[in-house]
Amino acid sequence: MPKRTPYVDTAFFDLPPGTEASPLGGGRNSQVFLVQPPGRDPMVFKRYFVDPSDKRDRQATEALALRFLERSGVESAPRLLTLDTDRQVSMLAYVEGTKVTEPTSRDMDLAAEFLLRLIRLSTTDEAREAGFSPASEAFFSVTGILENIETRLARLEGVTEECPLCRELSDFLAERLRPAIVTYARRCRERLESAGMTVDREIPEEWRILSPSDFGLHNAVKRPDGGLSFFDYEYFGWDDPSKTLADFCLHPAMNLADALQHRFLSTVVPELESLGYNRDRGVALFPLFGIKWCCILLNEFVPREAARRSFARIERTESETRVLTRQLDKARAMLDSLDDRTETFARQMAGI
Repeated sequence: MPKRTPYVDTAFFDLPPGTEASPLGGGRNSQVFLVQPPGRDPMVFKRYFVDPSDKRDRQATEALALRFLERSGVESAPRLLTLDTDRQVSMLAYVEGTKVTEPTSRDMDLAAEFLLRLIRLSTTDEAREAGFSPASEAFFSVTGILENIETRLARLEGVTEECPLCRELSDFLAERLRPAIVTYARRCRERLESAGMTVDREIPEEWRILSPSDFGLHNAVKRPDGGLSFFDYEYFGWDDPSKTLADFCLHPAMNLADALQHRFLSTVVPELESLGYNRDRGVALFPLFGIKWCCILLNEFVPREAARRSFARIERTESETRVLTRQLDKARAMLDSLDDRTETFARQMAGI
């Protein structure tokens, strides 16, 4: 009989006796395992998180994206082999590689090359007719972004006093994060108005690009040939380029040196501007996405979000208090650095 664990039943896909399954780890939203059938190429078994209160179909979104990329000849994404919609599990081709822990100039070039491919595909009839929805939490007006941040803040402020570090969380939100969003929203509005834009007007459709929504080297492996393969398309769809650029630069797992960030931006931004994109919008919105990242880092305090993380983690190796302390420290550090990072981003965008 195939090997069975509490998480993986390899009989789902009629795999032969002797099939081994072991956790790959690293996922924040899904359970991911390396599956090795005897005498066959290894594969990746992925089980998607399902929450009745969350209407997003992560499996269907990723399947649509991977099939589109394969048809389009994009080789830096894994192939979808098969899927079981009833059990919300998929089997993907395994890509051998290592995590990108110390990014290089070559890595920046490859990441930019991948995004350029997506930008160019976004202009094709095939992309428009593929049936893609907006990417997860894609908002095409500043008003939408601010409303999303407000929703996240309100959810964090609703955390009960029974949780560890509740008082510390409450103080951070009231004394630091709330005042910061007021300041950055005002600056954003002023910068947009000076560039002839408004907070309530959505960006034109021709500016919108296809994006994994969680794009960065944290979702990539470096193959033996030196190339990069990018993973995680559960939130793929149409997105605002300003969000894509900001998330790439701000993601806590990236920690990019200024020179590498500039190298990436100087390759990607001119391509976006060929679609009509205005770089001033990216600069205006950058700190708002920084505030949003502070909220994302605090997701562990929200029971529903913590349940999703726990599902993906499979085995908890740290105490709840330790996890919450670390995440609160990360949110504080993100906010502490946001002025400097915004200034660096603005300077680099102006110099492209």
